[in-house]
Amino acid sequence: MASNDQRYFPMNLRLPMYLDQFIKDFAFHDITNDLSKADMIFTDTEMKRILDIEDSEQQVIQMFFFLYEKNEELVWRFIGILEKCYHWLMVTNYSMNQINDEERLYKFAYDRLGKVEPKHQDINVHRLKYFSELRTSLINLQPHHYVILFGNLGCGKKWLAIDVCKDYAVLKSTNFSIHWLDMSDCISEEKDLEKLKKFANTVFPSIDTTQSKDVIVKDIREAIKSKDKECLLVLTEVQNKHVIKLFDFDTKVLITTRNKNIRDYYSKYFSKVLTVEDSFTFPEGAEFLQKIGGNNTDSVRTSNILEETKSHPFLLATLARNLVGKPPNVWEEAISDTKTNSMMLTKIHNSLNVFNDEEKFVFDHFVIFQHSVEIPVLVISKFCEKPLRDMETILRKFEKFSVVKLAYLDDKTMVCSQKYIYQQYLRNNASLNVSISDAHRRLVNIYE
Repeated sequence: MASNDQRYFPMNLRLPMYLDQFIKDFAFHDITNDLSKADMIFTDTEMKRILDIEDSEQQVIQMFFFLYEKNEELVWRFIGILEKCYHWLMVTNYSMNQINDEERLYKFAYDRLGKVEPKHQDINVHRLKYFSELRTSLINLQPHHYVILFGNLGCGKKWLAIDVCKDYAVLKSTNFSIHWLDMSDCISEEKDLEKLKKFANTVFPSIDTTQSKDVIVKDIREAIKSKDKECLLVLTEVQNKHVIKLFDFDTKVLITTRNKNIRDYYSKYFSKVLTVEDSFTFPEGAEFLQKIGGNNTDSVRTSNILEETKSHPFLLATLARNLVGKPPNVWEEAISDTKTNSMMLTKIHNSLNVFNDEEKFVFDHFVIFQHSVEIPVLVISKFCEKPLRDMETILRKFEKFSVVKLAYLDDKTMVCSQKYIYQQYLRNNASLNVSISDAHRRLVNIYE
């Protein structure tokens, strides 16, 4: 029977408080027979997903994520099964009528982070390998040290950061104090200062923000040292070094970025870099589509969609918005709509604002190349009618912001390839002075 306390702090939220106990002393295989006799605590698909995971820690984490989505009755039924062979786990002796101060702090911090999490959490796929790595890094993070979550546009850095920051052990390591700042609009010193003042006014309202920038930073640093020394500062979508220099408060810091200069800014003795790939694994992609389509999702259709979208999290998330309420047999038709989705194209367009008009014009020329095809930089230079040295400088800036990938053939020839998601953008937005067919003819002539 649910009590008032239970409604205030549901058991599926309390359960993660015991995650480390389960990781240390639990094996899912021990309870599979009892689970098979129970009335659908986990679906067949969820059971298979858990059992297919080889890493024992990730297996437990996935089980917890599934339990989080269950109602109270099913969670307590699961705890009842634990009592048979894992009766020493603290969760089996938990009193529903007890909520201590630490739990209240946890719930308050958890709810605060819920205000910045992306929409559509019901289709969120928890990327276990990255979750486990980031969780461990943040739990062990010390003040004046940094974790940099690096990855291309739309690879799911924010989803992952939110997932991990809401973890009980991570929150406890920060004394339940995480300050989350979206830095995507910090592209000038004026914007940086505006963000700094807003942070000070929100977190430390006694600080006088009419003072100079240096004094404000000094006051924030002293306030954190005296009142909030274990806190974690999360800076998302950082695009330049000015921001991380300005927000240097000697705290623990988590940064998400696609800028390689930010990734490489800190000494390895004070930082850890985690790189997120911009494609789901097949099980992750299949789980995502299953969340949208339920039991109507078949393996052939799943494979086709994941291949067509290259399992890109951003494309799949955008696709999901086009699939709501539609039967799986029309999903393939929705893919073309997804690649021209205005919201997706706008986000990519805004991400290119770090480039000037000349650089954007060069980028438009990539519309005639297939993604991942390695193009000699000399060819691009001639195609765009730019001196080779200038072209190399522009392409290195593209690479810095993870728009293209540079490599060398035979240690001599520099080649360049574009990322899949930008190819979809260019097909709908590139503006060249010539038609695509004329551009192809020009390219052929260059190769000849």
